[in-house]
Amino acid sequence: MTARTRTQRKWDAWFRDLLAWPLKGVLKGDDLTGAVDVIMPSLVAQAEKLPPGAGGIVATDWLNGRRTPFADQTMTGTISGLTLGSTAPMIFRALVEATCFGSKAIIDHLRAEGVQVRAINAIGGISSKSPMVMQIMADVLDMPIRVMRSGQACALGAAMYAAAASGIHTSISEAQKAMSAGYMAEYTPEPDAHKAYMDLYQKYRRLLEVRQ
Repeated sequence: MTARTRTQRKWDAWFRDLLAWPLKGVLKGDDLTGAVDVIMPSLVAQAEKLPPGAGGIVATDWLNGRRTPFADQTMTGTISGLTLGSTAPMIFRALVEATCFGSKAIIDHLRAEGVQVRAINAIGGISSKSPMVMQIMADVLDMPIRVMRSGQACALGAAMYAAAASGIHTSISEAQKAMSAGYMAEYTPEPDAHKAYMDLYQKYRRLLEVRQ
């Protein structure tokens, strides 16, 4: 989940800066910084109150090109279904949902190739700081998501293997039991939300087919 949450972080920064652009002409220094800093918390607070696909908006997650499972750096993102009633929180939520749809496309591809995926362990800043993003991800994927407590989970995993290889622990499983920091949060999918997201996911897939 590291790459997808990193993508979401970039999108958050892009959308925040997009909304803050008019402020840069009238505010300076600490006033500008303070105003920009409240944009994301306000967006999240309002987006959390919205239902899936609020306002009929569906986005695609290729603002930085398409990566896994079929890389194409020439692809660009889209935001469809905009009306005069569309709001910034609606667009922000659609961007979050698009990131989650991209993750589902990856998992669908893995499963089609015979890889079994039953649950997700998440690491990184977004996973530990944004319950909204993680809950939407769980609902879209229809799988539980556990957020690792360790801030350096990859390094910790390497240390577990080193401990087993050096004989400090007799096996990887023993090293995991002894060294694991556990989970800081777990998100379980909500059936009604998953059903709503699958309708939106089909629209996302059709947008993909149009762009290819």
